[in-house]
Amino acid sequence: MLKFLIIFLLFSILPSNQIDNSNTNYSHKLVKQELTSESLLENEKCVCLANKILDSINTIQNSRSVVNIGANNYGGLFISSDNTLHINRTRNEGISYKEFISALNDENVKISIDYVDYSLDEILNVKSYIDKYLYDYVDSVSVKQSDNTIKVDLNDSITEEEFRELLNDYIAYNDSILSFHNSDLKPTAMNSIKAGEKISYKTGWWIFSTEHWYGTVGFNAVDAQGNKGVVTNYHVAPPGYEMRNNSNTLIGYGSSGVLNDTVDAAFVPFEEQNEWELTKYINSSDPVFYISRTFEAIEGAKVWLVGATTGSSYGNITSTYSSQTVAYNGFNKYLTDLIESDADIAGGDSGGPLITWTDRKSNQGIYGINFAGNNEYAYTIKINNVLDALNVTMF
Repeated sequence: MLKFLIIFLLFSILPSNQIDNSNTNYSHKLVKQELTSESLLENEKCVCLANKILDSINTIQNSRSVVNIGANNYGGLFISSDNTLHINRTRNEGISYKEFISALNDENVKISIDYVDYSLDEILNVKSYIDKYLYDYVDSVSVKQSDNTIKVDLNDSITEEEFRELLNDYIAYNDSILSFHNSDLKPTAMNSIKAGEKISYKTGWWIFSTEHWYGTVGFNAVDAQGNKGVVTNYHVAPPGYEMRNNSNTLIGYGSSGVLNDTVDAAFVPFEEQNEWELTKYINSSDPVFYISRTFEAIEGAKVWLVGATTGSSYGNITSTYSSQTVAYNGFNKYLTDLIESDADIAGGDSGGPLITWTDRKSNQGIYGINFAGNNEYAYTIKINNVLDALNVTMF
């Protein structure tokens, strides 16, 4: 069987035409040594507070009206490079953010309330129409909360003017909500038992075995029937294929795999349940790190990407609402609700975890599992989408 290929068209972040600030100057291709422990801790505090805010907004019925964060005035949030948590709001009246946030901000995170032109609901509404009706014309779509825009990369079949006219047939919108970029750069394919360890499809016996492709373990999990196993990408572990570790030991066979509009994931139950133990630990030069919880992605959060090829790479989340056109072994598929980050990724890193980058070694959070990338960006399936699609529980 040939390798499954995932190919994305490359694009770069466009400057904002909505907000005049320096918050979008992310450090590209970060390395671990570039940041101090204090800076990482401050970033993690921002992420924790942002998750509290999102939980308060999303989990309480009609919560936006309760805290006076209405659909027409909440513009999203993001973390800037100086570890300030920015809460976007439109110029509508009747918003009491400060009291709401102060009750949650028990670690004195730096906060900035910024004025923007569009609410997050407005932006996501426009993006949903693109995802639903115009995906044939699009290579990628990403919401940039830091820019208060939707960044669109069109394919060669349509011009910007034609695209705007088509979109206007479905929804009334302001032209400045879109920013366009077309790139000629081509990405590399991302196909290639701890989180981050190699998992591969091989045939043959011992030293005579042949490796056909490999990927990376995302995390250990248990399915609805109580079977232990590991989670990776569907294109790494298709149903029925025997998957092995780096020592050529049989892990198990691709079982419940899902490839749909938001998920590329598979569960590989251990073939010999009694011979495998579940682990939370991450394949790293520092053996103390392990994954203990799930995290919702926050734009601007610093992240650690672990893969069988790259090892460890570091960067920032650059979009939490990204859509991409994907080529799978000869057919194209449009995936949405993805995480985009600027961490380095290479072939064979598919399936590996995208996790929090922090010195709190025993308390790493996982954002999702990686499945594609290029010279600038890595793309990640959100962890809750993975768990729901596979009906598994993370160990």
